[in-house]
Parts: sequence; structure tokens; C-alpha cells
Amino acid sequence: HALTVFAKDVAVAAATKATLTPVSGKAKAGTSASLLITDLEGPTLTSVGSYTFDYPDGSIQGVGVHHIPGDDTERPTLVVVTGGTGAYAGISGAIRLVPQAKADEKMIAKLSR
Repeated sequence: HALTVFAKDVAVAAATKATLTPVSGKAKAGTSASLLITDLEGPTLTSVGSYTFDYPDGSIQGVGVHHIPGDDTERPTLVVVTGGTGAYAGISGAIRLVPQAKADEKMIAKLSR
């Protein structure tokens, strides 16, 4: 479920967790959660978000900016990794979330220690 709160020209949305599935589609890899603050003014919707990707052996946290231009075309979101826990402690890098069909996103990660 998602919770959305509107205040003047800004919306705050707390999304429920989504399932992270490997490309093979055979097993659940983990879950993700996000908190987005969206500016509702102007020709482009812009959201600033906090993202958490949870896996059995730890989690990865990051922040990103998501833009939806006036033509409603979904654009990739770049999430800058700000930290991690467990097996991902000390990790840095970026994760690109690329829109796919049926509201899915492909996650492309470039991570290092």
C-alpha cells in the first residue's frame, strides 16, 4: 500500500515494499522501499527520494531524483548509494532504475568498495 499526503504544491508518498527478482525470475532476491517527496508545480514532476534495497545478507541505502516530463514519459532514476549494512557495509556507487512494462523497473547497479 502507499500513503500519499498532499500539502499545497508538494506530495509525500511512502510506498510499500516491492519485490526484487533476479533476471532469471526464479527466486526472490529481496525487497525495496522508498519515500518520495514530489513537487507538483511546473511542467515536470520532480521527486526526491530515499531508497532502501533489502537483501538476506544486508541492505543498500541511497537517494535519487526522479523526473516525469509533461508528456508523462517515465525516465530512468539515478540512485546514489549512501551506505549499506551487513555484506554491503562500506559500499558506494550508483543504481539506475529503468522503467519497464507493467510498472516494473530494471535495476542496474555499479557498486564498489
